[in-house]
Formats: sequence, C-alpha cells, structure tokens
Amino acid sequence: MNEPNNQGPSPYAPPPGANPYASPYANPTDAGNPYANANPNPSGGADNPFASPPANPYAPPVDNAYTDAEPLSFEDPGNFWLGFLAAFFFALLGLIIVWIRGKPESKRGAAWGFGIRFGLGLLVGLAGALAG
Repeated sequence: MNEPNNQGPSPYAPPPGANPYASPYANPTDAGNPYANANPNPSGGADNPFASPPANPYAPPVDNAYTDAEPLSFEDPGNFWLGFLAAFFFALLGLIIVWIRGKPESKRGAAWGFGIRFGLGLLVGLAGALAG
C-alpha cells in the first residue's frame, strides 16, 4: 500500500494482515500480567451481558438517607425593610397593618420604622417650637 507520493508504506500503518483497529498498547492478558488468568466472572457460570457491574470497593456506603428524611420546610420570616418602610411612611396605620398581617421580621422592621419616624417627628416639632 503506497502513499500518493510513492514513499512506501506509512510507518504508522499496521503490518500487513494485522487488525487495523487493534490497540498498539500491550494486551492486559499478556504473560507478564499476574491477573491474566483470573476468572472475569467470579460468580461462575456464563458471562451475563445484562448483569450489573461489580460493586466499587471505594464507593461510600449507600443508604436511604434522602428517602427516610423529613421533607425540608422553609417558613418565610418576613422582610425587615418592607415593614420599616410601611411604618415609616404610613406611621401608625402602617404599624397596625404590619402588626396584624406581618411576619416576625416585618413586625420588627415596622417597630423600628415607627420608632424612627416618631423620634424624627419629635425632633422636628421641638426644633420648630424652639425656632419660632
């Protein structure tokens, strides 16, 4: 089999009569391999092409940790800043609405928002009274 440039056979081609798809590496069943004659099917009998592969000795043990566990439940604690803004801009009405319908974190924000608004109102009123 000559190449188009007539330099002879390719040095990478398999020798004549050899399998062109064979691996160029050593066969694991060579005489130097101590496991060459090991039984590939230790359970005996004919090889079953549909059998599952052998267990991996390095794999962690398998348990039903995900099926036996309780489902995760997430309860929304609310939003501090929404409560804060509602009470800061709508004063007592915002505080009451958040306190009735809000969640714990929203209630905490509403208390802070109302307190800051109340404090700022006192400061502005006091400054107006002293100035005028």
